[in-house]
Amino acid sequence: MAAGLVSAGNAFPLVASVHHSDWASVQGQLAGHIEGARDRHCETVLLTSELFLPYFRANDAWLNLLKVARGVGFSVTEILVVLRRPTEQLVSLYKHRAKSGTAGTVKVWCQNGYELPADLGRLRRQAESAEVPITGRQYTREQGGLERIFFKDFLRISIPQVDIPGSVNPSLSLSELALIRQMAELRPELVPNLYEVLLQVPAKDKAADRVQENFAAAVAAQAVAAHADEWAAWNALLPDGEQLEIPETPAQISEPPTELEFSEAQLEAISHLLARAATPGFIAETFWRSLLRPGLGRLARGVGLRR
Repeated sequence: MAAGLVSAGNAFPLVASVHHSDWASVQGQLAGHIEGARDRHCETVLLTSELFLPYFRANDAWLNLLKVARGVGFSVTEILVVLRRPTEQLVSLYKHRAKSGTAGTVKVWCQNGYELPADLGRLRRQAESAEVPITGRQYTREQGGLERIFFKDFLRISIPQVDIPGSVNPSLSLSELALIRQMAELRPELVPNLYEVLLQVPAKDKAADRVQENFAAAVAAQAVAAHADEWAAWNALLPDGEQLEIPETPAQISEPPTELEFSEAQLEAISHLLARAATPGFIAETFWRSLLRPGLGRLARGVGLRR
């Protein structure tokens, strides 16, 4: 964190253990965190992971974790949830899920992959049942805003010198993702290369992609509005002035746009990749990555080879 790097969080091993119902491991890890805090003369342990919500879908996962935490000595437990504007967050999440070309269109993904409201509801109800307070805050892009929320407001300590990058996990445009989706159907071995070359094009040099963005925003509004009650419950947990905008269900959503928008810089990156794809070295690289290496891995496992 001090380096401003993105990771799965210090609670990732703990989350994985809860996901696999390995409660002995959960107990051991939580006890280890308490011991580590005592050794450093600290009063508070902060556990974070981006996987808390998607990995805690088993019945009573939150309740069981909180119960074990109390059992090993955590006398006070609080939960901090920082929420982005729902429609904006949905489109952003889709862009990251669609990187491999297998998530489908944004409309299909909303029907099958938009689990956030259910995940949040599960956390909210179980925390309430366990009488554990939730601090809800709205995500902010204001300089120093997240640091203030985490350190000053929640942990109630001075803000340390942390170099947080201005952009984390940059995503592609919706037109670029549509191209990747089509490539995944025709030549899946080229998807990683296509993703990388498109990622290298600066955002300022890309087409505005307004048609695709407007359609995605309408689809997102429909999906978010379908869970208005859950978002309203979270608004009740947010401070005054930080309530989330809950959209109304759109009267009508147009047909998915068929046109894609690319700038000169994007087309140049795609053209360079296509030219490189015909070279012997590139062909050998993709053959190794997509066919030969996985096959050798299966063979090694089959004959019991170990490194």
